Amino acid sequence: MDARVIKTKERLFRAIIDLLRTQHLSVITVSALCKKAGINRNTFYSHYSTPVDVVEEISINLIS
Repeated sequence: MDARVIKTKERLFRAIIDLLRTQHLSVITVSALCKKAGINRNTFYSHYSTPVDVVEEISINLIS
């Protein structure tokens, strides 16, 4: 995997975990997640469709 992709995903993983400390997943928006991660929405949509997809990938990585 490209180093830029790895860095982007790490930023998204950290951002969603931070947001989940204060908000339920159902209210976390793509915009809020991107702002927290410091990426733009197009970058997000290059990898995921929804914030739930980010959480699912974290879960898969933890199980593997």
